[in-house]
Amino acid sequence: LLAAGVGDGSCVILRGEGNRLVEIGRLGYDEGGHGSAVAAVCFPGFGSSASTTKATNSVEAEDRLLISAGNDSKILFWDLGGNMVDGDALDPLR
Repeated sequence: LLAAGVGDGSCVILRGEGNRLVEIGRLGYDEGGHGSAVAAVCFPGFGSSASTTKATNSVEAEDRLLISAGNDSKILFWDLGGNMVDGDALDPLR
């Protein structure tokens, strides 16, 4: 997955399909997002070292976490599996 911050305050979520990027969702103000331009986005990858065990399912949960920072002085944490965009959950494993 790829996330991009946009000047209208939204975060666009993209997925690679072949040799092109396809938008699979947009997290904006109506979903509790930023009130001004998004300055940075990050998939943090906590615990993605070799010591991470599959038994805790931490890798799967972390794939869904996105952090965004905006010019509105907010830092937001998004659960891509829990946020509804266009009536469908964003599922990075789909």
